[in-house]
Amino acid sequence: MTPSRISLDWFRSTLVLALSAGLGCTGKTSDDTTPGTTDVTDADTDTDTDSDTDTDTDSDTDVDVHSATGAHSSTASHSSAPTGGCVGGTPILDSRGVASGLVTCPDGSVNRSTQETCDPTPPAYPACSLAGGVCEVDADCVAQPNGKCFDNVGYGRGACGCVYPCSTDADCGGGQVCVCGGALTGATGDDYSHCAPAGCAVDADCGPGECGVAQTTIGVGCPITEVFACRTGSDLCRQEADCSAYDFCTPDAGGTWECTSPPPLACGRPMEVEGALRLAPPAARPDWQEPAPGYPSAVLAAWWSRIGAMEHASVASFNRVALELLQLGAPPELVAGCQQAALDEVRHARICWGLAAAHGATDAGPGPLDLSGFTLRTERRELLEALISEACVNETLSAAEVRAGATAATTPHLRDQLGSIATDEESHAALAWRTLGWMSSTSDEAERTFVATCFERAFAHALAAPVPDLHAPEHGIVGGVELAALRQAVVDRVLRPAAARLG
Repeated sequence: MTPSRISLDWFRSTLVLALSAGLGCTGKTSDDTTPGTTDVTDADTDTDTDSDTDTDTDSDTDVDVHSATGAHSSTASHSSAPTGGCVGGTPILDSRGVASGLVTCPDGSVNRSTQETCDPTPPAYPACSLAGGVCEVDADCVAQPNGKCFDNVGYGRGACGCVYPCSTDADCGGGQVCVCGGALTGATGDDYSHCAPAGCAVDADCGPGECGVAQTTIGVGCPITEVFACRTGSDLCRQEADCSAYDFCTPDAGGTWECTSPPPLACGRPMEVEGALRLAPPAARPDWQEPAPGYPSAVLAAWWSRIGAMEHASVASFNRVALELLQLGAPPELVAGCQQAALDEVRHARICWGLAAAHGATDAGPGPLDLSGFTLRTERRELLEALISEACVNETLSAAEVRAGATAATTPHLRDQLGSIATDEESHAALAWRTLGWMSSTSDEAERTFVATCFERAFAHALAAPVPDLHAPEHGIVGGVELAALRQAVVDRVLRPAAARLG
């Protein structure tokens, strides 16, 4: 199974659809490949596998939210499930080279045939060295057996988190099983044994059926999770190979396995003056704070204050873009999209400064924003270069980051707040690509060469940009090596193929 690759390809198709809308065409491609990678191709042959027929680039507007995984049910793209069960499955070994209890069936699907004892050794992450997280010492991690407290679960410095390696299913809570480390490549946390949600523990729990294993995610850049559930002959699929290239085969709330699509990605556009980031100075402004529960933490207070200032500056940035589009004679939906995005950023800033205040910031709000030297860009090439760097590349990368943070956050309030930001940012990223598609529809050969150069420059700049040390996924913050890997994956698997589409 390659769920992380599938999810990235799925979002890549969303960008391609956004670009196609700007170019005035429809449908999706399945032949955009990234050099040096093995792509997942589309299983169907229809020219338009999305069930909507208008130019709206949000491909999830007419499907139902998957109630078990947060994914979207796809009823048009799956094929009929193959018949037959798992006879003569091949044992899957864990990282020790020992049988994990999982088997690969002849058709490629994965079942859990027996429960085996896993290695409960914790991952080789550094012990917590900074106060202010959900734990400071191992004794703070008591939700499950074998709790260990680590520095950001191994990445960078900052607030610390707990991990709970398991030995057997008895170490996990009800409705969970223990998955041996290294048995399911691609799953988040696969480097150590961990608990996963389950409706069955072994094949014998499912009568004439099987205890199948699915992997899923709720968005690009988000953790990959396993789901164990009984599989029967009435299911609509058995594995990802039975679905389109962008779907997962997962059980729905009623237990029927079907093809589902994770929702798309899509954190504010930066506001720059002569190439330098322009932010408002901090000020004590409770009117710019969305109330949030919290506790004192100077690290988190400083982080969210900075993000709030950037979201605040994005209000000015989107309003400038709206005016620049007007001078180009842009379609009304692009101008309206920028105006709506500016309103979104007001709310985002209030959420972030509210989080900063909840963690003890006393100046969580903006002072007057200095607009000296803030002018409209009038040259077409200047507009194109800014659109590619600030929006198409940076906004897409930021969208992946905020979605990952929203998914990893451990408190319901934070998940909801960041999730709402992520939903807005998804539409902002698509807006950027629609705008580029519209501008590119009138490009000549020289301008197309210029655009390609701008993309390469933007890719190099984005990948060379410093990565924050702070990695506190439980607090919705992604940094360290995980953020670096996420940036690289989005550039290689999402942005490069989408940019190539312009050619």
